[in-house]
Amino acid sequence: MAEALRVHAPPYFESHRSLGAQAGYYGRGSPRWYSVPGRIYLALTLHRMGESEEACRVLSDPPKSVVGTWRAQVDSVRDWLGCPPLITR
Repeated sequence: MAEALRVHAPPYFESHRSLGAQAGYYGRGSPRWYSVPGRIYLALTLHRMGESEEACRVLSDPPKSVVGTWRAQVDSVRDWLGCPPLITR
């Protein structure tokens, strides 16, 4: 099932909404983190668009309220994207 989704889902969704439109929907250009999943989806969409540096930037400054499992998810996606380590303040 996972392989079928990997192969068939992107063409299906892109036939209804372009990657650029998807990035806009997930908040491209907005500095606010409305939701962690939305921010992760935005980073992955930007990566698929070839905008890897921007993808790393949108995950570079998570609010202090992002803790626990969500923080681990953000860190995992940043690692997968090959982003530089976050500088802790």
